[in-house]
Amino acid sequence: MEKAEEELERRSKFLNSLILRKKSVEEKQQNEDLNVRVRASDMPFSLQNHAFKCARDNLDATMVCGKLDSKRLALVLKKEFDSTYGPAWHCIVGTSFGSYVTHSIGVHHMKLMFLILPYLPLFELLSMSQVCKSFKDALKHDILPWLNIIVEKPINTRFSDEFLMKIMSKAKGRLNVVALRNCFKITDEGLLQVIASNPFINKLYLQGCTSLTIEGVIGAVKLLTKPNHRLKNLAISGIYNVKIEDFQTLCHLMEINQMQMKQIKKNYYHMRRELYTFKQESQPSIDVDICPKCGEIRESFDCPRDSCKKRMQQQQRQLLECRGCFLCVPRCEECGVCTKDDELGEAACVDILCLNCWLHLPKCNFCNKAYCNQHAYQQHVGSSLGFLCGECSFHATQSSH
Repeated sequence: MEKAEEELERRSKFLNSLILRKKSVEEKQQNEDLNVRVRASDMPFSLQNHAFKCARDNLDATMVCGKLDSKRLALVLKKEFDSTYGPAWHCIVGTSFGSYVTHSIGVHHMKLMFLILPYLPLFELLSMSQVCKSFKDALKHDILPWLNIIVEKPINTRFSDEFLMKIMSKAKGRLNVVALRNCFKITDEGLLQVIASNPFINKLYLQGCTSLTIEGVIGAVKLLTKPNHRLKNLAISGIYNVKIEDFQTLCHLMEINQMQMKQIKKNYYHMRRELYTFKQESQPSIDVDICPKCGEIRESFDCPRDSCKKRMQQQQRQLLECRGCFLCVPRCEECGVCTKDDELGEAACVDILCLNCWLHLPKCNFCNKAYCNQHAYQQHVGSSLGFLCGECSFHATQSSH
């Protein structure tokens, strides 16, 4: 009789362990599904983290028959964001979670939103046209929002010559600023067509447009520096095969001399992704220079470290040990200082982190490696506090199978 009871107890424990394991797998799958839905939205990362926490806390309210329901998820997030950020939050983040998250906006907020339209990047502009009829009509008939076109993620990878011409035509030949970042489908032909129809562009940013050639860029600059035309700022970092002769030609066309190059504001590595398209005083006439280390035409960065600044003031010369392009001088992704081997912190991404920045960043629960803010989206957030890096998450998944 005792043996039978022991056997029943053993089987009961075994069944309970199977049930707990199944629940754990289901909970993990639900959290991964939530993470995918939230990360796929067009929200900024800070709002994504808030949305994911809210969705995870309200997991039961978003499930139907054991599966995640997008409509219920959107309604839960809408209620949370309405109470936290006010009734205008949806217009600011675009069309996150589709048409489920839509609601009316007060007249006061509408007027404020009309004022910011000319300052929005292209993706946000296109999203705003889907919010309501008033915004759609305003963007269709008013050229003011289209005078400064800024193309960044997530739309840059799909931006072709045809789409470029369609968008630029909305300015009716009055474009002031064109900023194309990592638009690798844009060719010389498409760029020159835009320049020919918009000859008064004064700021042209072409960083990372790898399908463009330096010959095409020089042709565009020639059109924009004719008499009565004035190109003030040019950015071409990331375009291949730029020679010293090409750089000198661009400087000659834009009337840039060496004294002007020395007097420009310091160029820091950690600020290279910022576009100061509305602050003339904050940017150089051309973003590339002759690297003092290797002699190649690339962006050359200064060091924000206090000791390096003092050395610059004492020596009063440009060729310092820590000034150069990104290939010659390793720099911290977060603060931009020059680094040494004994100062590095272990990073979960491919970027370099100085020890000071590494100490202030969140770490993987298992390997204690940190992600820089640029690659924080690669974190695998589970049901517990903290996160796993991509490598540790992969090994954990493999071991569970």
